[in-house]
Amino acid sequence: MATKPAKSVGNSKRPDSKKKKPAFTELDGREQKKQAKRKGLKPGARNSVESKEHQAREAKNKDARVGSRKPVALVVETPVKTVKPAKPVEPKSEKKEVPQEQQLAKWERELDKLENDDRLNALLDKLELEQPIAAEDQEWLDKKLARHQELLKLLGLNDEENEAKDPDELLQRFIDSDFDPSQFDSRYKED
Repeated sequence: MATKPAKSVGNSKRPDSKKKKPAFTELDGREQKKQAKRKGLKPGARNSVESKEHQAREAKNKDARVGSRKPVALVVETPVKTVKPAKPVEPKSEKKEVPQEQQLAKWERELDKLENDDRLNALLDKLELEQPIAAEDQEWLDKKLARHQELLKLLGLNDEENEAKDPDELLQRFIDSDFDPSQFDSRYKED
């Protein structure tokens, strides 16, 4: 007699132990999960696609002759002008002409202030020692040096132009000049 093999717990690949299939598909399960996650009410009519189409149709059919709904005055009224008190007119301050002596004195004070500036001197010392300086300090230093050069030009104190190109040139200028010591000292007598 042939006997049936006994079913074992781990033997699920046999044809006589079929797995039951669910009544709904995988897509149905996803849709149910989405619906369960949603809370609140559905969006109103204002956000629906149909209402937007309806609005577009209304705008298309709208009478172009209908204008603004703002009321128009049928009787022209003369506007009442309010008179404001007149302000005293101050003459615009133009650049006042400063006497040349005052301007030179102002430039000399500014030049003296620049030459005695501690921050400027400290930064110049750092540059001479080839130490790095911050970009902000470098920008400030460039502005101050440019102003210093400009003041030297305004005052006519350019060292570069006044320096002798040849060391013998200074001696030659002294020899060539008509120096009269009696101009400066009346006690001087010529021999």
